[in-house]
Amino acid sequence: SVIIPFESTEFKDLWDKWIAYRKDIKRPYRSAKSEQTALTQLSKYSEEFVIELINRSIANGWQGLVYDGTDKAFEDYKSKSKTTNKNDKGTFNGLTAN
Repeated sequence: SVIIPFESTEFKDLWDKWIAYRKDIKRPYRSAKSEQTALTQLSKYSEEFVIELINRSIANGWQGLVYDGTDKAFEDYKSKSKTTNKNDKGTFNGLTAN
């Protein structure tokens, strides 16, 4: 059993969707430990950012969630969310999969 870093139903449902997506692309987590490691990586970000990150990863067909540019994208996200509408979709500028 894994420890989910965010308690909202929205996150839990999206995480289930992410797990199903990983199975669909033939890249399931091979153990609870690998799934927990992914969740632990996500726990350093805000829930809203993680939800966008998971949705963007699925939409782009990525097999992972955290890439080299993710920390910078989060810093940009935090800066933008202080000054703009939360519905602004330009929060992932420069984030690309390796």
